[in-house]
Amino acid sequence: MRVRCLQVDDEREVAARTPGPGAPEICPLRVGRVPVAETPQGWARGFIVTPMPTERSALESLVDPRRRRVLEELARRPGTAAALASALSAPPAILDDLLVQLSGTGLVRTEGGGQETAYSVDLERVLALRDFLDRVARLGAAEVSGIPVPRGSAPPRFVVRREVDVGRPQADAFELFAAAMGGWWPLGTHHLGTAAAVDLVLEPGAGGRWYERGDDGTETSWGQVLMWDPPRRLVLGWNVGSGWRREPQNYTEIVVAFLPTSERSTLVRLEHRGSRLRPGEAARLQATFDGEQGWNQLLRQYAESGELRRD
Repeated sequence: MRVRCLQVDDEREVAARTPGPGAPEICPLRVGRVPVAETPQGWARGFIVTPMPTERSALESLVDPRRRRVLEELARRPGTAAALASALSAPPAILDDLLVQLSGTGLVRTEGGGQETAYSVDLERVLALRDFLDRVARLGAAEVSGIPVPRGSAPPRFVVRREVDVGRPQADAFELFAAAMGGWWPLGTHHLGTAAAVDLVLEPGAGGRWYERGDDGTETSWGQVLMWDPPRRLVLGWNVGSGWRREPQNYTEIVVAFLPTSERSTLVRLEHRGSRLRPGEAARLQATFDGEQGWNQLLRQYAESGELRRD
């Protein structure tokens, strides 16, 4: 379907409508500065209209293994183009093109300018893409070029989402969650080891260990740090089973975003979801972590700990 566009703002958006009667409506289009030879009725003359980043553009960008390597490296260590070129042993000119392409899909974000521009993975965009793929995988049928493609029934899904307001600045909220987890986590009831738990340790940095320390000095592994991006994001991999037990065959992820709402308060948004689970575990994990003794209690104690520390 052809879309006719009327320029509104040559940097942000345009109004668009389909051929035929009907009022123009605002739609997510981007106006580029590339001349076009033919434009219906001369609208947006001298510009070409391209879609804003979509699931399709993100997926197409990841077909190239070089872009996947860049994205994986940024997930481990956000940084400048120079640091990335050194880590990947990549020619700067080629790397610049790859970063521009990934930024255009919304998967990579930038801060600053010039040689000091810092690149990092846009976690919300990546999670949105994963949600899209998850929805597709769980459809009863998929339309491919108008042809129904039958699929098997989708397995039960485990995902818990919670958010809580913490009366602390963003950096303090991150520090309290990550570095002082043993101080607010209810280790008396929520532990995985056999010995009485006395601390819960999260080692800083991607690849850091996440483990419980018992009163007899033993350490019980919980998982590892997948992304350490203070003070904005934290991603953990957790081998946990229902009923608060360690389950190596279960792999779940916890994604935590710290969103400042003022200079002295932060909205903490958490998602805990299953990636690879034993058969039948999804429903049991949902009951464990979606109930009152799950993330409701955990985040409540975390927020209350922040209030006590402020006092």
